[in-house]
Amino acid sequence: AAGVNSAGSVELTFKGPPPYDQDQRTRLQPIYTASATRDDGSVFTEQVFRQENVDAAFTSIFKVVSQYSIDVDDTNKAKPQRVIQRQRVAAFADLNDQDYIEAGGQAVALYDMKYLLERA
Repeated sequence: AAGVNSAGSVELTFKGPPPYDQDQRTRLQPIYTASATRDDGSVFTEQVFRQENVDAAFTSIFKVVSQYSIDVDDTNKAKPQRVIQRQRVAAFADLNDQDYIEAGGQAVALYDMKYLLERA
C-alpha cells in the first residue's frame, strides 16, 4: 500500500521477507530533483531521497541517477520503438550508524540497472 502525506513524502507498507513476515513501513522523502536534456535527445535525472524505516527506526539516503534515451528501429528511424533507461542507485548507510562514519560519507552500495520500456 502507498500514500502521499501532507509533507510530500510517500509512505509505503509492504510484507517483509522471511523470517520477518510482517508488514514493514517506510517513508520516502524527496530531497532533491534535477534534470537535463542533451543535444542527442537523451534525458538525465538526478534524485535524492531520504528513506525512513518507521518500524526499525533507521534512516538512509539514496541518490538515483537515470538516463533515458529513445531506441529506434533501424528499418524505421522516424518511429521510436522503446525507451532505454539506465540507472545507478547509490545507497548511503544510516546517518547515525558507525558504518556511515567509517565510510566517510561515501556510498556503501551501488546498484546499476537497465530497463527497456515498451508500449504494450
